[in-house]
Amino acid sequence: MERDILTKMKLTFREQQPIRLWFLYLQTCLRDEVLSKKVNRNFYKDWHLNSVKTQKFNTWIKSHQHLFTKEFESKIKLYQGKRTPNSILIEIPLDYTVQKIQRDIGKVILLKIEFINWLGTNLLIIN
Repeated sequence: MERDILTKMKLTFREQQPIRLWFLYLQTCLRDEVLSKKVNRNFYKDWHLNSVKTQKFNTWIKSHQHLFTKEFESKIKLYQGKRTPNSILIEIPLDYTVQKIQRDIGKVILLKIEFINWLGTNLLIIN
């Protein structure tokens, strides 16, 4: 079941599982003398690595799930930059499922085509 990403504040159990694996891998690296030197501490600064090293995932995620929820609207967008004439370029968020892409892409393209048709009709009337 898809949820509105704009209002998403809490991760479901299913959404937590890839993060759990990432966390456990990072925790293993931090506990290893050689691998801990290879961890990009700047990239993980908001993860509070001392907590990752010592806490269990279920405890840690309660205070860090904001790192994995979006507080901005994630949606399919039309690209406004340089493109081939008579074409549409789109941006699709990487976190979209194939089903969500199939459901939403038609709406976005239809709006663009309707706008182009409306604009063309109204420009003809003005001239």
